[in-house]
Amino acid sequence: MMGWCIALGVLVLLILLLCVPLVLTVDYHDPDKRYMWKLSWFGIPLFSNKRRCLWNFLSKHIHRRKKKRIQKAKKAVSESDDSAGKMHQYWQLLKDYLPLLPKPLRWLWKGIAVRHLIIGVQVGRFDARECALAYGAANALVHTSLGLLQSCMRLQIEQVCVQCAFGKTSAQWIVQGKVYFTPLAGLAALGSLVFAIAVAQYRKQSLKEERQRCTKNAAGQK
Repeated sequence: MMGWCIALGVLVLLILLLCVPLVLTVDYHDPDKRYMWKLSWFGIPLFSNKRRCLWNFLSKHIHRRKKKRIQKAKKAVSESDDSAGKMHQYWQLLKDYLPLLPKPLRWLWKGIAVRHLIIGVQVGRFDARECALAYGAANALVHTSLGLLQSCMRLQIEQVCVQCAFGKTSAQWIVQGKVYFTPLAGLAALGSLVFAIAVAQYRKQSLKEERQRCTKNAAGQK
């Protein structure tokens, strides 16, 4: 009984840990020349464009794996005769599994949320006509992108501002926000995909066996 309680406690703890989201903080600020991104979990920075402690720790291992990949790529070039057949096989697999993606993607989108989003655009041109056209294009780009994001994930917008800066040479962007991703949702999406592939393979095998059985019965009747 004690063993079951310990196993249940470990399972609950694991689920709680997977419910804690990974946070990607983005700060892109053209006027101040500030470009920053940071990936953190439990408030602990994992990766950043400024602090790369974890990245430096793993860089040697990654470098070794890159060398191995380069060697494998060289071998693959020497064996290019089979590349056409492999590409055909990959294309067939993609065609078979592409209809299975919508449900796992829905699970994945449920675990993604964008919060504290701030978008600012200053569209600058010297010519008034070009400035007006660029202003309309920037408006369409920003609001269309936000509409697509709102249709597939949770989105919290703090401020969106598109301004026409007549007399400037180029456009300047400000994009700030945080992207939250729940690992449990990613695990659920992966599980859903694996289950869908297993069911598709089982149905395919059953259909193949049924066809073979029908062929044998037809041959026996003759």
